[in-house]
Amino acid sequence: MKVMDSDLRELFAAVASALLLTLAFPPLNLYWLAWVALVPFLLVIYQAKTWTRAGQLGAIFGLSFFGVHLFWLTSLFSFVGWWSVVGWLALVIWQALFIVLFAIVLSCCSFFKAKFIYPLVTALLWVAVEYLRSSGPFGVTAGDLGYAQALCLPIVQLAARVSVYGLSLLLVLTNAIIVAWLVNPRRVRAGFAFCLVFFLALVYAFGLFEMQAKEGLDQAMIKVALVQPNIKQQDKLDPTKVMSTFELYARLTRQASKLHPDLVIWPETAVFAYLTNDAYFLSRLQSLTKETGVWLVFGTPYYESGKAYNSMVVMSPSGEVTGRYDKGHLVPFGEYLPFRSLLYSWLKRVGYYERDFSPSPPIKLMVKGQEIAAAVCFESVFPNLIRSRVTSLSRFILLVTNDAWFDGSAAAEFHLNCGILRAIENRKYFVQVATTGRTAVIDPWGRVIKKLQPYTQGILFTKIPGEKKIARSKLGIVLQ
Repeated sequence: MKVMDSDLRELFAAVASALLLTLAFPPLNLYWLAWVALVPFLLVIYQAKTWTRAGQLGAIFGLSFFGVHLFWLTSLFSFVGWWSVVGWLALVIWQALFIVLFAIVLSCCSFFKAKFIYPLVTALLWVAVEYLRSSGPFGVTAGDLGYAQALCLPIVQLAARVSVYGLSLLLVLTNAIIVAWLVNPRRVRAGFAFCLVFFLALVYAFGLFEMQAKEGLDQAMIKVALVQPNIKQQDKLDPTKVMSTFELYARLTRQASKLHPDLVIWPETAVFAYLTNDAYFLSRLQSLTKETGVWLVFGTPYYESGKAYNSMVVMSPSGEVTGRYDKGHLVPFGEYLPFRSLLYSWLKRVGYYERDFSPSPPIKLMVKGQEIAAAVCFESVFPNLIRSRVTSLSRFILLVTNDAWFDGSAAAEFHLNCGILRAIENRKYFVQVATTGRTAVIDPWGRVIKKLQPYTQGILFTKIPGEKKIARSKLGIVLQ
């Protein structure tokens, strides 16, 4: 009976820890919970008598956490039916396996348990597992702990030095120090408490110092108008509404041109058509840019040499296509079908695409003589990918996306939180243009300076300053 009671307590601790951690993320964003949510789980792993038991508890935690955190995937049900549930379950199980790996390896590191180094070993191991599960074609960053701090700006400034993974390390380190404080004798608890307070105070002070920075205006402002059409995905996929969708974009672009922007930006796959491959739509686009006198950046599928791409196209006021960025990191099962020969015969019954998108190497996108770091859709959730696109000459990071697939879920808010991290990591403005939201402009310190409300139609106009130099207002330090 005592063994059963102990097993139930461990089970409850793992599930409770997972559920507490989900509350730190959208939609509730109770970010402070991430500093303590892992304590019950780490404690039962610390006390597990065998590595197999640790693995079982890791599975329970992983399935509970990812089952709730990734539930937004089931919002695809209206498009692909029960396949969305199958995909959700498969991804949850796949991600939970990494937590099992973490729990087993940590349990096997028993020689560190009685040492001060235990919290650091725990944190490093967790971050290594986070990095592993975000790698490869099936990599996912949803659930990385660092994203839970996106709205706590003083803390999240640390990402400018150590990326989102450094934030994850700090969070797990804090949880592990609390565990070490609980399980060690009183005579050594003071040491753990001092380490915890010291590290947190240091990080918070660093964040406050970083947020004192001001932009140097050594480059002219660039004026952008972001178009959010608020078109439901069902309407966007309706072939009978392609023309009305294009007319909506044209009307909003004419309206935006009255603000005299340098460029107008439409979201990902703005119209369900190959806009620059279709002679009619290409002519309409050229007429629109000549009429309004604006540079136009728009998302569209693009077809070339027998391959289709998810692209971002630049058109000058004279109607000339001057640049194109093709998405490089494609979403499996969304933009291409792994194991197509095996699965397509089943998925075509729910209308799965006959042709996959193809990946393309990244290129620099030039707009009106300005270099822009471009990304499409969920490319922004991968820190290393965005960092590889940004150079010292990049005026800002531009993401065009269509999160209408997941309307009503927490996916769009998580996506915007990723933009906050990318802005801070690269110390660049981050501009996100979305079909139904979240369309926003984020400054290099993660502050959302302008945004449109989700599920509203509108134009967001803003001026983005040059920020080649960043000055510390109080200390007078200039960083090149």
